[in-house]
Amino acid sequence: MDKAELTIEIGNHSIIENVENVEELENTLRHAHKQKSASVYIVIPAYRNTMAVELDEVHGCIMFMDKSLDPPYNMLLEDPDAPDEDFEFDVGGTPTPIALKYCIPIEKVIDLARHFFLFGRFPEGIEWEET
Repeated sequence: MDKAELTIEIGNHSIIENVENVEELENTLRHAHKQKSASVYIVIPAYRNTMAVELDEVHGCIMFMDKSLDPPYNMLLEDPDAPDEDFEFDVGGTPTPIALKYCIPIEKVIDLARHFFLFGRFPEGIEWEET
């Protein structure tokens, strides 16, 4: 894949950015990660599938939506045995609790975004939970 459209939300502000290559995608995600909290929606035009990423200074979470954008949505399940606790992400200016079992390290978020950008899908072996 050679192109993606990113919608980046930081607080109540949104920008749309087109990225042409993996390096631009990684740089954009790293910049968003340095903010206190950010939401990034990655759309691959050829497939219209969407990868939604919530980021903070420590980690992130990933949700996959097919081209219809209708439920059900699938959350990447990082640790099914994580304590039954929530972490609060700022989603569009609204504090939103996300279960710790969905929280993943930033480098893994970037690796999965890279794969999604290149292939329009996620690698095999990812465990998802329907929400």
